[in-house]
Amino acid sequence: MQSAECLVLSILYKVQSAVCEVLSIFMSIQKFEDIIAWQISKELTLEIYKHMKDNKDFGFRDQIQRACISIMNNIAEGFNRKGHKEFGHFLYMAKGSCSEARSMLYIAKELNYIPEKECEQLIIKTNDISRLIFAFINTLGKKHSTKHNALSTMH
Repeated sequence: MQSAECLVLSILYKVQSAVCEVLSIFMSIQKFEDIIAWQISKELTLEIYKHMKDNKDFGFRDQIQRACISIMNNIAEGFNRKGHKEFGHFLYMAKGSCSEARSMLYIAKELNYIPEKECEQLIIKTNDISRLIFAFINTLGKKHSTKHNALSTMH
């Protein structure tokens, strides 16, 4: 039980650190590739492609790959939209896609499509991405109330 608590605390620390990093660089984001949630979702997508490349369950394989790609693409597309409200909408879609990918990872684990230990790491990664996106959404909400902000000068 103690090792599980240590793991949870370690994950929370990593997420908190990542959120602080996102907030500290928020003003310096120049392109969607600078967004940490996009970077991690790209890693997730590449890992899913690697694990699923030989999988013959084409429907499942295609759906989990699309869900992962959707996370990073919604972040990218939303970043280049007109304002905070629209960007926030795309971030919520990315967060939903992240939940879809995580849900499918539980099935992938049960069906032995991905080794259990690796699948657990991917599930943790989806939780981290969701938390980062949520923190970004909250930051956008706070920035939305100011007339001049980082996002309006990024485009």
